[in-house]
Amino acid sequence: MLRLTRKADVDAQTRLITSIYLPEAEFAVLAAALDGRRLTRLRHRFRAPPGVSMCVDAFQGPLEGLLLAEAELATAEALAAFPAPSFAGREVTADPRYTGAALAAHGAPAPIAAGPLRAATRARAAARPAG
Repeated sequence: MLRLTRKADVDAQTRLITSIYLPEAEFAVLAAALDGRRLTRLRHRFRAPPGVSMCVDAFQGPLEGLLLAEAELATAEALAAFPAPSFAGREVTADPRYTGAALAAHGAPAPIAAGPLRAATRARAAARPAG
């Protein structure tokens, strides 16, 4: 099964996330019918404190070498109190160059593209629609 996700930012730190899971054949038919650029990544999930969902995305293809650590927390208050992981190179939550759309359209920002593998963090309070 492959996941198709739509993300809509409410503000710089709150995102609505809707996902559906499709068999590979259905995903291929849908992907062939849609215009646009695609990002490919391998997501590594790891243990996190209760109430926190954490992962590191290792991008593939043109973005090979870009690593993004992401933390999702239930509330803006929890997000404000959450410390960045010690392995993160810098905070990029509010940097528009690290949105999926910007990465697909423009590639990795110059400092990452020219340098070695680095981890950056994106943290958001995730607001998941009911239903």
